[in-house]
Amino acid sequence: MSVADEKGNKVVLDTADNHWAERLARSATIDMGCSTMIALYGMTGAQARDSLVPGTLSLCAELGALVRRSRHGDPVGGRWRRGWAGGGCSPAR
Repeated sequence: MSVADEKGNKVVLDTADNHWAERLARSATIDMGCSTMIALYGMTGAQARDSLVPGTLSLCAELGALVRRSRHGDPVGGRWRRGWAGGGCSPAR
């Protein structure tokens, strides 16, 4: 398990069981200001291809780019609409 905060602090946990992983991650989260991101369950590309809903990783990347643009002075680019017919997201026009 990896834990990171917005300040750039990172923790990698290799614990004996899930109970200890949660206990230590909670403690780290409190020390990091009560707001962290956690990454779990790493997988190979083949495992991801076989288990993920098609297009969801690309959608996440697009949404992240839109949020990043809106936070850096592009409020119009931060507005988006879901393109149901073609999939993906595009800036609102």
